[in-house]
Amino acid sequence: MKTLSAFVFALLLPLALHAEEPRVTNPISYTWVISSCETWNCALMALVEADGNGNVIAVPSKCEKYPWLVLRRVEAGSVYIDPEEPFACELFDSLAQATARFDSLADGQFPGLLTSHGANMVVYMKADKRRATRH
Repeated sequence: MKTLSAFVFALLLPLALHAEEPRVTNPISYTWVISSCETWNCALMALVEADGNGNVIAVPSKCEKYPWLVLRRVEAGSVYIDPEEPFACELFDSLAQATARFDSLADGQFPGLLTSHGANMVVYMKADKRRATRH
């Protein structure tokens, strides 16, 4: 019996050694992108297309030309941002940093501030050709 057990062990040992080890993967990082809308219908369509996804938010803006903004939480590096987009957003890890940035913006930049998933703070504003960055 011992020889049979040793034989089975010897046969199964190579299989156990070649078993696939669990892979360590990098966690997905997210960012926020913004789209400006000239009408409520544009913002509403973005919400309808999101189909209840909590990562899409429509917010009002004080900008006359673009009274609605749509913010989307997306995987970093997975989306194209139109270079002609007049608004941008920046991510911050703390409320102190976000409020400092918000306070530094002029009223003509139509700034806004919101908290998001993962304890990130998002400051959005009319862009001066800057894109989403992390501070």
